[in-house]
Amino acid sequence: MEAVLLRPSSVRPIAWSHSVRYGSFEGSRCVTLRERHEASQPLTSHGRGIASAAHVHGPTGAWSDASLTGIWYTRNLVDEGNGKFNLMILCWSENQGSSIHDHANAHCFMKVLAGQLKEVRFDWPKETEGPDSPLKMGEENLLPLNSVAYINDSLGLHRVENPSHSEQAVSLHLYCPPFDQCLMFDQRTGHKSVSKVTFWSKFGERTPFMISSSEPIQYENN
Repeated sequence: MEAVLLRPSSVRPIAWSHSVRYGSFEGSRCVTLRERHEASQPLTSHGRGIASAAHVHGPTGAWSDASLTGIWYTRNLVDEGNGKFNLMILCWSENQGSSIHDHANAHCFMKVLAGQLKEVRFDWPKETEGPDSPLKMGEENLLPLNSVAYINDSLGLHRVENPSHSEQAVSLHLYCPPFDQCLMFDQRTGHKSVSKVTFWSKFGERTPFMISSSEPIQYENN
């Protein structure tokens, strides 16, 4: 069947994304991050420093009006890092959350810019546990405003959610290297599926979303 192009009937420009990309990092940290990659220098500690120092201009309402939906949280690409990392803003309406997922062998840094988030970690499913075994839940971490978190696949899987019934949340994420798909997991059975990760917007412009009935990959986060 022919792919269907879905376009929102009314989407305003996401001006805050341009602000994040072109001047909201103290000491030109976005440029410094690119320089680190070009020099093949270690990223892990530097990425945590950037996430800790990141400051985004503009009230939460500016993000909410442009990129919050009632169904999914949204992933908004800010910088592609010359193909070596992705820097993005995630916007979460009340009670929205991600699936349980891995990180495709990437380093993942996160900072809460508005509201609060909750991270729930899970162990990787083990072959010795047999089919249809539920995932083993690990620690739960409440991430208040300005807190920083880190995860990679050696630390397990996780789910991130906005636990508030009345407050929206916004977070900054750095993924290195970037990836376009990851694994999603069913908490009850441990079954996994491939999810193609997409962007609600890129560099302040809303992205169209392509759906094809013949495509076996599940799409999320658009």
